[in-house]
Order: sequence, then structure tokens, then C-alpha cells
Amino acid sequence: MKRVLILGSTGSIGRQAIEVVQASETLEIVGLAAATSFERLLTQADQVGVTRVALADESSAEGAARAWSGGEVLGGPEGLVRLICETDCDVVLNALVGSAGLGPTIATLGEGIDLA
Repeated sequence: MKRVLILGSTGSIGRQAIEVVQASETLEIVGLAAATSFERLLTQADQVGVTRVALADESSAEGAARAWSGGEVLGGPEGLVRLICETDCDVVLNALVGSAGLGPTIATLGEGIDLA
């Protein structure tokens, strides 16, 4: 079973990736992250059963942490990197838009994790 961490899960690419992984018998979602859409992210986390999420925007992460009792919420660019480095995953699908995805891309490659 390949463990997948999806960054940008609340956008169109991320939502489609969740559908593909859920339909697969050989893939499982182990983490989710978004830029700012914390309500949608938390709904996704509950649906797929992950207990760690990250939000690139600090204030969104603070709101998510107050609203969610399902696990840990990491915030800011450092939170995205922590999620990658501290989650046991085989592949990171980076669907974050623009420069928000650069740090996570570098962290993923630095950890020797496959990047999609």
C-alpha cells in the first residue's frame, strides 16, 4: 500500500486526487494540507480519516485548531514542511498554487520522498 500525502487538497486537483486514491486498492491518504480553506480541509480529513493536517496560512491554521478535535493542525510554511517530514509517506502530491508549493517541494525532495 502506497501512502500519499496531498498538499492543496481543497482545490480542484486535490479533490480529484482524493477521489482517485479512495477508489484505489493500493493507495491510502495519510495527510492533507491546504493554503487557507480550513473548513473544507477539516471535512476532508474527517472523511478520509487523517489525524494531522496543515494550513499554509497561520490564521487559517489557528481557526482550524479551534474548530477541530480530530487531530493536530500545523500552521504556516513551517507546518507544511513538518507535515511532510513527520508523516510516514511514500509520495507527496503537491497541488499547492504558486510559491506556496516551493518550500514543500524542496522538503519532499530533501527527504527522498517521491513527488507528484
